[in-house]
Amino acid sequence: MSGQSLQAALEETIKNAKQSLAESRVQGELHAQKDREYKIAVAKAIREEKAAGTPATLIISLVKGREDIAKLAFERDTAEVMYKTALEAVNLRKKEADGLREQIEREWNRSGGSYD
Repeated sequence: MSGQSLQAALEETIKNAKQSLAESRVQGELHAQKDREYKIAVAKAIREEKAAGTPATLIISLVKGREDIAKLAFERDTAEVMYKTALEAVNLRKKEADGLREQIEREWNRSGGSYD
């Protein structure tokens, strides 16, 4: 690979890293929103169960088993996976950029300070 093509690949990788970083922010906000919705719904359901006289030892199990709460938990967990995936994409782009930088440095040193 020539020095110019290595530099172009590095620039493309940095551009992709910036896109991945922006996506991780979006996914992080979505995860936080889903987590908030879940916690609010659980708290409300717990209050309802307490008001209905449900024994305290059963409340959490009953609440988490409710279809609406389980759906919110699923959405929260899915959002968390998407956020973690987006973070891994950022890390992958960083590693790609590091590898390209190392290759550029090797090429530069091999050629005596100029690209062939």
